[in-house]
Order: sequence, then structure tokens, then C-alpha cells
Amino acid sequence: MFMDPAQGRWVCPRCFESNEADAARCVKCDLERGADPATAAATGTAGTSGTEGAQPAPSAPGGPWSAAPAPESNRPGWLQLVLRFWWVGLLVIGGGIAAFNYLGGSRPIEEMAVGDCFDLADSNAVEVDDATKRECTEPHEYEMFFVGDLPDGSYPSDSDVDLWVQTYCFPAFADYVGLEYDSSQLLASYFTPSEGGWNDGDHSVQCAMRDPNNAELTESLQGAAR
Repeated sequence: MFMDPAQGRWVCPRCFESNEADAARCVKCDLERGADPATAAATGTAGTSGTEGAQPAPSAPGGPWSAAPAPESNRPGWLQLVLRFWWVGLLVIGGGIAAFNYLGGSRPIEEMAVGDCFDLADSNAVEVDDATKRECTEPHEYEMFFVGDLPDGSYPSDSDVDLWVQTYCFPAFADYVGLEYDSSQLLASYFTPSEGGWNDGDHSVQCAMRDPNNAELTESLQGAAR
């Protein structure tokens, strides 16, 4: 379980359902807040009290999304900071203004590449359109470690995106950092297109990491093994 700092909610570690901050149990799978989903599954209870039967964990969605099964994780940190960026109308920005922003380090988040270090204007924002690129030796908060594309089709649901992220970003994190995500001190975030951006042809997902104890890193986290 984790608290979403932007929304004051908590997310179920078994089915990833977002719940109200004062909810004692998950509204989707009835897991008791704070319970270990692995223990609950083994004992047949919904939480730590052992007084109610557990609801079965949701199965992966069907269709093309189920082709690559997601690895299990006891810490859904990928949902720690779910940011959706919005760039509808971005391409109509005046050339002079766009050139000034680019030279100043600000660029659309979808242009960030693996290994780029950057900052956001507001880390708690639900929708962002650009980021400020930094040298990794300069103070910065985020570092990009994986970029990929969602499958073509209709605009994906949150569960579809979560499955894709678990399937591709978890392994990429381990390769980049040198440590499995569940064992790492670092937190990961992912950026997905808005529905408008999706309809305009952008299906990319950017996966970034940060150190929750240091918002002004001055070195790359690649190979940090922590």
C-alpha cells in the first residue's frame, strides 16, 4: 500500500485500485488497508484480522495486453507518482518562444531519452507537458531509464497501462540500476499520453526514477545498485 501525495488516497497492493484516504478496505478486492496481499492470499483472508474471506485477485485483461504477463511485485511503487502529460496544441506554439524554451532546457517530456536527467515544474501535477533537462552532474530530481510504445488500438485503461508498465519497466529498472525494483530505495514514475495525445498518434510511455531522500541528485543513478 502507498499514499498518493497529490490526491491523499491509497492504492491497493493487490489489485492497484485507488481508494479514499479514510477507506479501511479496498473497494475492489476487499483487502484490508495495510495488509500483505501475499499473506492474505495464503491464509484465505482479506486482511490481517482473519475475519472475512478474500476476494480473488483480478486477472490480467484480455486481448493483446495479456500477451506478455506482468511480473509480480510486492511494492507497487510504479503507481507512486502517476503523471499524465498533455501536449494538445503544443505544436502550435510560436517558433520564437519554442526555440527559447528549448535552448533554456525545457522540452516536451516525450522527447526525453533514456539516461536524460531532468526536473518538473511541479512534481505533484497530474498533467505535465514539458520538463527541464539537466546535466546529470547538475542538481536534478528525475532520470529517465526506459522509453517504449503502448500497442496500437483504442485509448488504454489504467489497468492496461499498469500491466504494460509492470511487464516492461520493472525489468528495465533492474537492468539500468543493477538491482530489482522491490529491493531498491529508489522510486519510479511513468508518464503516459492524454487521450487527446493518443488520438494524435502518440503512444509512448516514459519511465523515470528518483531518490525520495534527495531531490537534488548530482550524479546518474545508472548502476547505482541501491
